[in-house]
Amino acid sequence: MQLRFGKVSGDFLTLVAAIGLGALVRMLAVVAGEFSPNDGGLFCRMTEDLVAGGFRMPLTTTHNGGGIPLGYPPLGFYLLGGLHAATGIRIIE
Repeated sequence: MQLRFGKVSGDFLTLVAAIGLGALVRMLAVVAGEFSPNDGGLFCRMTEDLVAGGFRMPLTTTHNGGGIPLGYPPLGFYLLGGLHAATGIRIIE
């Protein structure tokens, strides 16, 4: 098998540049924030609400001002909340 090195097409360079720019913009948004972005923050807040309510499933969450119904399957929230209660590990971690 012979490897050939030659010109790289302009389309390929454009694709690599676009992917790199998109990754950079996304990474800056994630790194700049103190809290987990998008659904990660929502799931963390739902778990915190569950723990704060004594592990009784609340009807809504306090994420972004509240009023969002809890429509997700709760097993993961209970497992994470139990881990937090048992070990003291921060929910965000």
